[in-house]
Amino acid sequence: MLDWNGDEAAQAAKEEAARRILRSMVYYLKAHKRRLGVSNPAPYEDSSRPGEYPRKRTGNLIANVTFAPSTVQEVIDAGFKIRAGLAAGARYGAILELAKSRLGFIRTMDDLEDLLRAMLGQKSE
Repeated sequence: MLDWNGDEAAQAAKEEAARRILRSMVYYLKAHKRRLGVSNPAPYEDSSRPGEYPRKRTGNLIANVTFAPSTVQEVIDAGFKIRAGLAAGARYGAILELAKSRLGFIRTMDDLEDLLRAMLGQKSE
């Protein structure tokens, strides 16, 4: 005899979906941080140029890459939505990307989109 608990099965499916979302976000942000990690040590004579990722001087930009929500239950509570961005101490990163033509979040997402969709169990478009 099969004992079916629909509520338990639904909760398990939600938790698995939230775990996949979190794993995908962590992978994406690690890849993005690696792209921001090309060093430009003092005296800072090898700064990034338009079409490149910002170069690392202090590590502040990398340290301020963040995402939320960050737990399985928080992802479920947020309707399976998750956001990545920069903390207040590194808003200049958005200026570099959007106004100074440096590569950033958008390019990293474009490059990884197919892989991230596969991690989420989606087909590529």
